[in-house]
Amino acid sequence: IHELRAFIETHRPSVVAVGAHGFAARHLYADVMSIIGEMEREGQAAPMCTWVDAETAEIYWSTSEAREEFKRLQQQ
Repeated sequence: IHELRAFIETHRPSVVAVGAHGFAARHLYADVMSIIGEMEREGQAAPMCTWVDAETAEIYWSTSEAREEFKRLQQQ
């Protein structure tokens, strides 16, 4: 969870979208909401968090925009 918070603080997304199936996705969503709550209590700007249909996430993931965005994140 600390690495996830560091990622959010470093990259400052406006929205974190969780798009997956199963209990792992629910745990990830809960972790992100916990991080957002901590950031808000500390007076930091925090992103919104939302669920995204897993099929929609898969469609986005297959786009050139997603490949470019995640390529830039991997280089940092």
